[in-house]
Amino acid sequence: MPAFLLPILFNRYTIGAVIVLGLLLGAYAKGYSNAAQKCQEAQLRAVIATQARDLKAWELADAAAKDEQSRLAAELIELQQMVTDYEKELLLKPAPACTLSDDDARRLRGIGVK
Repeated sequence: MPAFLLPILFNRYTIGAVIVLGLLLGAYAKGYSNAAQKCQEAQLRAVIATQARDLKAWELADAAAKDEQSRLAAELIELQQMVTDYEKELLLKPAPACTLSDDDARRLRGIGVK
C-alpha cells in the first residue's frame, strides 16, 4: 500500500465515516429483510384465508350432498315399496301376464316421476 494513503485511511474521520456507512448499510439490510418478511407473512395470511373459505364451501357442499343423498335414499325406498306393492297386486289378478288395464298403465307410468 502506498505510504501517502496511510494517513488518509487511518484518519479518525475516515474510520468514523466507514463505521457510520457500515451501520447505515446494516440498518438498510435489516429493514429490507423485515419488509420482505412482512410481505411474505401477508401473502401467507391471504393463502390461509382463501383456504379457509374454500374449506367452508366444501363443508357446505358436503352437507348439501349428504342431504340430497338421504332424500334420494328415502325416495328410492318409497319407489321400491310402490313396485313391490304393485307386483303383489298383479299376482292377485287371474292372469297377470295377459293384459294391463288403463289404471295399471297409468300406475306404471307414474312410478319414479315426481
